[in-house]
Amino acid sequence: MLRGASYLRNPILADAFQRLKLGERWGAGIQRVHDLCLASGLEPPEYICDETGVTVTYRRLAPEVDRIPNKPRPVVSKQPPAQNKLLGYIREQGQVSVAMVMEYMGCSRSTAMRYIGALLEQGLICKLGEHKNVRYILV
Repeated sequence: MLRGASYLRNPILADAFQRLKLGERWGAGIQRVHDLCLASGLEPPEYICDETGVTVTYRRLAPEVDRIPNKPRPVVSKQPPAQNKLLGYIREQGQVSVAMVMEYMGCSRSTAMRYIGALLEQGLICKLGEHKNVRYILV
């Protein structure tokens, strides 16, 4: 897959992404993901293609392996109780929206955003999507 020709599995979706300027050149993504994994000390992803689509498998590093040398990782137990509660909820749910955080924590939107912002700043979670489709996941 790394050296092969690009094959559009969904030409309509690919055309839409290209028109919205959300896509790069055809076929650039797989090599880019491969290189980023290697640069981060991860094994390259494993691709399985069949008649129904593509399955991509990423392997995690062992917990004792530090991805970025000399970068201190925050210790969860030193987080304020509300942030620890939110981290546990994100771990349990897999991904959360601001509305989910508001409901779970019983707080206002601004307070939920403050909790989320603190976790983002510490590098414990990351943001996926934009606008109304934003979700937050553990790093």
